[in-house]
Amino acid sequence: MSSPLYRFLPLEPHIKELQQDATTEVLTLFPVEKRKGLLSYGLPESCEKLCVALLQNIAPEVESWAKNLRLAVKDLQNPEIRPQAFRLEKDNTSSLLKGYTAIVIALGNTKYNVELVSADKKTSVKETWDPSSALHVRETGLRAKGGHIRFLYIPLQLQPAERPWQILTS
Repeated sequence: MSSPLYRFLPLEPHIKELQQDATTEVLTLFPVEKRKGLLSYGLPESCEKLCVALLQNIAPEVESWAKNLRLAVKDLQNPEIRPQAFRLEKDNTSSLLKGYTAIVIALGNTKYNVELVSADKKTSVKETWDPSSALHVRETGLRAKGGHIRFLYIPLQLQPAERPWQILTS
């Protein structure tokens, strides 16, 4: 049985400003794709600016985190799976693919009641997510508990870190 793997990353003031711009834009949009309990807004321009700035800002922190797990982030500068803005409906869960980590940034001005669900879906942890922090998850699902949640979802692929002797012999 596994536990949810997550942490909160405080946002810098300039990231919070971009977050507010993205929140304002997403609130005016209609979803471009709908699945049961999950609506996608694609990647509006303000969300793309937020994504680029956020990844530049937290890259050293995420790289250090991965290195401690003997992993590397394959696509930190240019995510292989396109980031998207979503609306997750109450009591629905978004899941993360195995082999990925994700940075999730709230697109709203209120604290969210969420449940973080382990990869095996056997354990979960309830949290209050303050939008002044990004949520960094690894193989952990996000369930909306108090109502719907709008957020920018940035999936990043993990890979085994190269060992020094592999670099020398390559």
